[in-house]
Amino acid sequence: MHLKAEGYLEKIKREAEMQSRITSVGVHNAMSKKKVKLFKEDETKEIYNNQKQEELDYLKKTFGIKKAP
Repeated sequence: MHLKAEGYLEKIKREAEMQSRITSVGVHNAMSKKKVKLFKEDETKEIYNNQKQEELDYLKKTFGIKKAP
């Protein structure tokens, strides 16, 4: 139960940090004529792929699924 709470708090912390960055970029873009991107296109794909792999590894470990021989 304690691990679930820690995981949930970490998730909330990451989401709040991301929201803060998004808001900062949005305010900057609104106040200037220059548009700033939060991430480069390649970075977003890498982050997304890493997140999905971590989730898959977690699920495999949780349900005791081993790699096929």
